[in-house]
Amino acid sequence: MHNWSVVPNRDPNPYQAPETIAPCLYGQVVGHPMHEDYTYVTTSPMLASAGRVVETCNTIYELGLMSEGYEEWCFHNGVDLDLSNPVKLKTI
Repeated sequence: MHNWSVVPNRDPNPYQAPETIAPCLYGQVVGHPMHEDYTYVTTSPMLASAGRVVETCNTIYELGLMSEGYEEWCFHNGVDLDLSNPVKLKTI
């Protein structure tokens, strides 16, 4: 996934506690079986991440370059970025 960012889950389960709702990725996919290359998609909720690989309910994504806008947002909001492991999910 290229030009990616982490976004809120827009379709959470209304009976699920808000702190347990996993975010999604938004970006351009390449080599995805259901989308043309460089189509922007919002993924299903993220389940796990390791390094630059993120697993969602349906797919495993390898992260390319982060969106410049998302990188700027992280900087201005005090979010430390570890580019070798950029997505960290809360575990409960």
